[in-house]
Amino acid sequence: WVPVALAANQLLPLVPADAKPISPLLKNPTAWRCAAVMGLQSFGFYSVLTWLPTMLQERGVALSTGGNLLALVSIAAIPVTLITPSFLDTRFGTKVLLITQGIYLVGLGILVTSDSLIVLAAVAVFIGIGQGAGLAISLHLMSNALDIRWTAAMSAFVQGVGYLLAALGPSGLGAARTMTGSWTVPIAMIALCVIGLSTAALPVIRSLKEPR
Repeated sequence: WVPVALAANQLLPLVPADAKPISPLLKNPTAWRCAAVMGLQSFGFYSVLTWLPTMLQERGVALSTGGNLLALVSIAAIPVTLITPSFLDTRFGTKVLLITQGIYLVGLGILVTSDSLIVLAAVAVFIGIGQGAGLAISLHLMSNALDIRWTAAMSAFVQGVGYLLAALGPSGLGAARTMTGSWTVPIAMIALCVIGLSTAALPVIRSLKEPR
């Protein structure tokens, strides 16, 4: 990244001279959709990161095994995160969104019912695919939903709003687990985040193929 960064600094100013302020984004539906995508993706990510090993331990899986499965989630996410952006500006963008988030939902559904380590390993991969794609989508939309003059403002707005929502994830799932006595409702909360992310991202991805 060092030579890339040096070359970029020589060719382009860090902030365009006509960069836009944040305040107009408060009335921009696209900005709010991008913030929702970032927040819902991160809500699910931090929730899984916090609770997956404990969730599995309560079902008889060794805590160390739960940690290994959590690592598998991250490993599975890496290639998907790298590949996904190349599809988002094409006619395959919406398909990539729906397929990857559908896989995520399948993984969450299986997580509720299965205790088999082989199946749970597949679940970890499914969750990783969904989370990796969701992260790539959230960052790509934040940077490309509006023209370059809005990029700095979008970054501040989307991440500011998004991470405020994401911060509620771990404590919210923990509270739901305490109140209900099971992990079914917390897992359903993550599933709702996946559905919400897809709903918010879909019109923005469609607009990427149109002149901006």
